[in-house]
Amino acid sequence: MNTTAERPLIELIGVQKSYDGEHLVIPDLNLAIRRGEFLTLLGASGSGKTTTLMMLAGFENPTRGRILMDGRPIQDVPPHKRGIGMVFQNYALFPHMSVAQNLAYPLRMRGISGQALRDKVERAMQLVRLAGMAERRPGQLSGGQQQRVALARALVFDPELVLMDEPLGALDKNLREHMQYEIKQIHRELGVTVVYVTHDQGEALTMSDRVAVFHDGRIEQLAPPRTIYDAPATDYIATFIGENNRLDGTIEAAGVLQLRDGLRIPLPEAGQGQASHQAGAGCALVRPECVRLADGQGVQVSAEVVDLVYLGDHTRLIARLRNGDQIVAKLGHGTLPSDTVVGADVALGWQSRDMLVFARPA
Repeated sequence: MNTTAERPLIELIGVQKSYDGEHLVIPDLNLAIRRGEFLTLLGASGSGKTTTLMMLAGFENPTRGRILMDGRPIQDVPPHKRGIGMVFQNYALFPHMSVAQNLAYPLRMRGISGQALRDKVERAMQLVRLAGMAERRPGQLSGGQQQRVALARALVFDPELVLMDEPLGALDKNLREHMQYEIKQIHRELGVTVVYVTHDQGEALTMSDRVAVFHDGRIEQLAPPRTIYDAPATDYIATFIGENNRLDGTIEAAGVLQLRDGLRIPLPEAGQGQASHQAGAGCALVRPECVRLADGQGVQVSAEVVDLVYLGDHTRLIARLRNGDQIVAKLGHGTLPSDTVVGADVALGWQSRDMLVFARPA
């Protein structure tokens, strides 16, 4: 029998969700969320990630299936009795209340008052670096400060689980990146379980212990960020997470991908992070950071430079193969000859082992 420490904090078992009684937006979801982990639900709009979060929060009820918290069913427990902290994209702060009053609200709802309430509010403000702002109202705060208040309010009553729905979507790039770091640091400090929803792949890779990639209401892959990026389970994940150059063609029994212009590209051997290559229609994917100027090693292709974009730490080279396919390379400083111009011919290459190969259904 599992101990409490070994048992997942949250389990979704055979969960289905339909809004109209006919179409299942979540057809069959099974997910175990480990105690203390930072799990990100990642996917495009309409993939099912936010619906899943809303069912965890209690704002939506599953059509079928069970949701367990600490082994106890909670699908029929109202949201305010689940003991779950929630952070929304729009912050949802009370504009007529001060910061301290906003933080005190969930404590008062739980019957906490007096010195215990004041101590918890003060601790939460220090945790998110808002000391000295207790009397300010949300309208007197910057977007980043308001987000800190929303985060503190979700943590102030010491919940075991915190749900975050696109919490950084309204922030600018620099502040967004800073808040990613702060949220992850708070997670490490408190050890609270976090379920985080985003459509931002970089955010998911940066912050998560594991990432669940949603597609059409299903989890296509559930794994640590490095596995999701380096060993995607499907070509959908490989193209959704980060950037990939895609070469479509026919996989031959000899372990070669033949492109439509006749170019034959040797594929990585089975066992190099690859399954056996089944003959038939397929594609090979290679990330731009793996593409370099050809040096006589590995795969080599000839192309025409379409564009050059200087991005500070690297130059983005876009080239076109003879068959019209585009290849993008991220080249570090000093690797691109100064006389390389748009319209010039260029030889590009990469190691066969850096390709991911997927068969295409007939």
